[in-house]
Amino acid sequence: MESYLLEQCGEGDLDDIADRIVMGDIFIFPSDTVYGIGCSARNQAAVERIFGVKKRDAGKPLPVFVSSVEAALAMADPLEQDTLERLGRAFWPGGVTIVADVVDSGLYVQPSSQGVATSIGFRVPAHDGLLRLLKRGLAIAQTSLNESGSETIKDLSDQAVGVLRSGVDFELDSNRCPEGTSSTVVRVTRIGFKVLREGTVSGADIADVMGGHRL
Repeated sequence: MESYLLEQCGEGDLDDIADRIVMGDIFIFPSDTVYGIGCSARNQAAVERIFGVKKRDAGKPLPVFVSSVEAALAMADPLEQDTLERLGRAFWPGGVTIVADVVDSGLYVQPSSQGVATSIGFRVPAHDGLLRLLKRGLAIAQTSLNESGSETIKDLSDQAVGVLRSGVDFELDSNRCPEGTSSTVVRVTRIGFKVLREGTVSGADIADVMGGHRL
């Protein structure tokens, strides 16, 4: 299986990797928080493969990495754009996944049997190598590198990576190791927010930015 070190990838290399992702390849990668497994969120077949490799519950949509606040706003329900933007400007790039309703996103985050997702969790990762890749217009549907229900893998030398490697097309790595803590997940609406999972950013820090308007 091919492996790329992000810090050694030139612009041409990243163009080639982006083309592979668009065509449906799935891959292992490092982020600022944990190692992940991902694919193009615009490729339904690739998303289906992620669920198979992960043995993930079909009712649990995948979060999506985007390159900027603006990229997420372009897909968000206009009624929730203000709260999404406030939170995104404060914590992106970084460890906060923001779940918002979407309108005509064109993204796939769950098996086709579940229908079209009406809400999506967006994040801009604080990882220079990934951001260089995302800025090629990609939206990456992704999740942590582990079989569902198992511990998150913190090192690519972990024996458990072997089973997952057999189901992917290539691997990205980096000189920068993930911190090892998952992102904080926040659901926003036009009137407030709810912390669904506390991770790298505390609920108190979220409340400070959002003015305490908890749902």
